[in-house]
Amino acid sequence: QLNTVWTLVMASALVARVLTESTDTRLPHHNQVRRECAESAPRTDWPVATIKQDETVPPNSNFGFTERLFKYKSQTGVRETTLHIEQKWVEEGLSCVVWPAAEDLATYLAELDIAGKKVVELGCGCALPSLVATKVGGAKFVLATDRETVLGCTRRNVNGNTAGSALEVAVLDWTNSTQIDFIAAMGPWDLVIGADLVYAEELFEPLEKVLKTLVAKKTTLLLAGKKRYIKRWRKFKKRLVGFSGGNVLSSEGAPTANRHRGDSYLYDLHRVGSVCLGE
Repeated sequence: QLNTVWTLVMASALVARVLTESTDTRLPHHNQVRRECAESAPRTDWPVATIKQDETVPPNSNFGFTERLFKYKSQTGVRETTLHIEQKWVEEGLSCVVWPAAEDLATYLAELDIAGKKVVELGCGCALPSLVATKVGGAKFVLATDRETVLGCTRRNVNGNTAGSALEVAVLDWTNSTQIDFIAAMGPWDLVIGADLVYAEELFEPLEKVLKTLVAKKTTLLLAGKKRYIKRWRKFKKRLVGFSGGNVLSSEGAPTANRHRGDSYLYDLHRVGSVCLGE
């Protein structure tokens, strides 16, 4: 009889737990099981449309979508592509998410004429800007770099979008001098790009070293970030002695082919005395 009562108590507790988890909209712990469902009415935003959502993340957040479609076309309309990006915030952390600054950087790259250029992306994560530089910008060669723990996410998205031999993936730890020198030796680079790199102040010094190593006299440096972190950017920018340039995302001159989100900054920088891209 006691066994029967204990069984009923445990069953009731299990049902209550299931009901609670199914209605809890708080951010999940990383060990929670991911649940996916097809979105009933896919969004029609240009250049981004979301298609599959992780129910453990708040529904109004793009981070909750485990699969997202990004549509871009070049300013001339010659090249156009749809990119399928897989992002896994719950399982793989913040690096495997397409953040707004990466969207704006990708959109800006789609509007540039970078055919024949060599591009390296730092902290690439899902590699959306690298994919756009390759498939829309027509870059000659693109290298997507990040920490080893992130590159699984990077390789899935690069391979899933059939970027071909023009886009490669490489490990780059900003504190590893050997890796930095190896990437530098693959240059000189026409563009060094990155989104949301200026965040943790303890990484300011190694990031400064990487940029000053990779950015040559004829290199254009494109760094994007969230506007609400602009104070951190201004603090970091003081370390970039010998660089000049400004924010290219402004209210004037809205793009004709693609849509900027409008909540990012994007600085186009170059070595003092060199020429900016497009001049």
